[in-house]
Amino acid sequence: MIPLEKIWDFLFYRREWSFAPIYDENGKFIKYKKTLKTISCLDAERGIDQRTQRIRQHSNEAILLWTLARNISGIIVEIGVAFGGTSLLLAAASPKSKVYGIDRKIRLQFDDVKLEMKNLNINNYTLIENDSTTLNIKDYIGNNIDFLFIDGNHSFEGCNNDIKHWWSYVRMNGLVAFHDFNTGHPGVIQNVHNLLSENKGKLYTQ
Repeated sequence: MIPLEKIWDFLFYRREWSFAPIYDENGKFIKYKKTLKTISCLDAERGIDQRTQRIRQHSNEAILLWTLARNISGIIVEIGVAFGGTSLLLAAASPKSKVYGIDRKIRLQFDDVKLEMKNLNINNYTLIENDSTTLNIKDYIGNNIDFLFIDGNHSFEGCNNDIKHWWSYVRMNGLVAFHDFNTGHPGVIQNVHNLLSENKGKLYTQ
């Protein structure tokens, strides 16, 4: 398992060069001073900077996902890859697992993630560019998913379609997690409540 701190800076910080002009005592320009700055992608309101992030998670969410994944040796599926940071997190945390990312549209930042995976010798990850609600799961992945992380379409219908399509492929005592269970995404909240109501006494929640 790759230590979390080894990928933390990559996920939550970016580095860029800044150029500051230098003048002599008479105010005449001499040269530019080149400095490498480390800038946090975290912000107080959302927890992430949408422009520079490589992961669409708050730092606390990332730590929780890492903690869950590192105890799994099996099959992990992430629905909704976006920038790819969570894919890197899951694959690094659970090197004995096969980790799959499902998304129809991959963002440009994923190229950075692929390079980081190569640098860290992470080879347990497979990206499937496809519709998560129509993918032939049995052919691509199998029917014994240990950890399913749903972070795709956050509308009620979109989230519901992912649940219906994937639920039966999660093994007994498997783990399912949802991202953005908050008032900003009522469709996710309603689907989780429906799921708990329909499976009362069969699910352990945390």
